[in-house]
Amino acid sequence: MTSHKSFSDIRWYHGSKARFDRWSFPPPPQPSSRLGSHSGVFFASSRTYAKNCGPIVYQTKLDPGANVLDLRQPSTHVDAFRHLLIASNERAKMLFSLETGAHWQSLMDSGYIFQPPLYSEEQRTLLEGHNRWLKRKTPADEEAFWAVRRIQREWIEAFAQTARDLGWQAFISREGTRLIKGLKVSDILCVLTDGVIAANTVRVRL
Repeated sequence: MTSHKSFSDIRWYHGSKARFDRWSFPPPPQPSSRLGSHSGVFFASSRTYAKNCGPIVYQTKLDPGANVLDLRQPSTHVDAFRHLLIASNERAKMLFSLETGAHWQSLMDSGYIFQPPLYSEEQRTLLEGHNRWLKRKTPADEEAFWAVRRIQREWIEAFAQTARDLGWQAFISREGTRLIKGLKVSDILCVLTDGVIAANTVRVRL
């Protein structure tokens, strides 16, 4: 494994509805959530993005010795990650199995790597309902909205599980932010284990 000390200079932000003074990996369960809990804790390089996730924003940095996989740039580690993801996930097989990395990099650069492929007619219909709900909050489309969100959650969890299977403590990716005015993309950090976050976590006044 290679530690990436340069990552420790970056400020990372986490938006939440809850106040707390210590991190928990994995995060505590959310029984009231219609999506369930992530297996990792997510941070953004953008405070604006983090605040969009929750009104209480926390700032932290990485421990210099943490093993962090940077998925944003081509490397042999990224190749190994992509190959294992393809081997273990049906959606990844459909999306990436016939290419050598160019499509992966295009999705990464644009921030759409976390948008799962929706190939079936049923899934495309759900996506149409999801998009209508985002625009007009039409009650008839609410279930479609949550169905697509669950598919997205499963897709992101596939990334987290792949990184965990390869022995990484955290990974950095990108996510598109078309719904946030003035922000097109944000770097995203997913922390999977203890020993990654430095002790200097503070709440940010925005």
